[in-house]
Amino acid sequence: MWGFVLGIILILLLIVGYYLLYYNYWSERGVPAISPIYTFHNFSELVFRVSPKFTNLKDLYFKNQDKRYVGLFQFFRPILMVNDLDLIKKICVQDFDTFTDHSPYPNVLFTDKLFHKNVFSMTAEDGWYELRGALTPFFSGSKLRRWYPLMRRCSEQVLDYLNSCESTDCVDLRDLFERYSNDVIGSASLGVCCNSVRDRDNPFFNGCRYLANFSGMKGITYIVYSLYPRLLQVCDNDTIIHYIEFLDHSSKLNKIKSDRLFPSTNQREYALPLRKKYCTRRHC
Repeated sequence: MWGFVLGIILILLLIVGYYLLYYNYWSERGVPAISPIYTFHNFSELVFRVSPKFTNLKDLYFKNQDKRYVGLFQFFRPILMVNDLDLIKKICVQDFDTFTDHSPYPNVLFTDKLFHKNVFSMTAEDGWYELRGALTPFFSGSKLRRWYPLMRRCSEQVLDYLNSCESTDCVDLRDLFERYSNDVIGSASLGVCCNSVRDRDNPFFNGCRYLANFSGMKGITYIVYSLYPRLLQVCDNDTIIHYIEFLDHSSKLNKIKSDRLFPSTNQREYALPLRKKYCTRRHC
């Protein structure tokens, strides 16, 4: 009996210590902070898709818009939300050289090189400058003007589809605009003409939807991997396997150039080893 009571007391002390270790981060630095319980509730809603991400961010902003910045927590990760426009400009423009690194995905250094070389998680040491230099020409004025005919063609495909529908047919606008956005991105960025508006089972669209879906168990899995990233080394990562299979399928059809898939040599350096690793596991 006493052993059970001591065990409960020890667990409570560990919880309190954990709380003090993480959630006093902002108060120790004199930064106004949002209650960790409130932020935990918000991010839990985001994981379980109770509300969209922009709604959570909007609520956090309007509750604290009188402050220049405010500290919050993404579960165990401290995050500074900047509200002041002048301060945002200073961070993103004037002092960009000081704030070059992205916020990394869950401890990617211990998981897979594919995500470690992702444009949204790279740091200056990983070759972020090289990748930025490789991506910048994609958004020059001349390149953007070349996108217009491709975007127009995708728009015409949507109009043709709508004109072919009967007046009594119901059209899922969310699904329609997802497919249109997918076609525009695939056509303009990767050179893939898929017309997923007509082809309802298009493999490119299904693959992109699968990769972008973090609802349900995938959201929970993401959180588990965030806390215990080494699990990715012992568990099959279907998302990466799906991505590699898509690359193989596209390369066989000669629809995508390698320099579009991997703009920098830093990324191409890791693409082939990953393909060999996961294709060996799945006997591709």
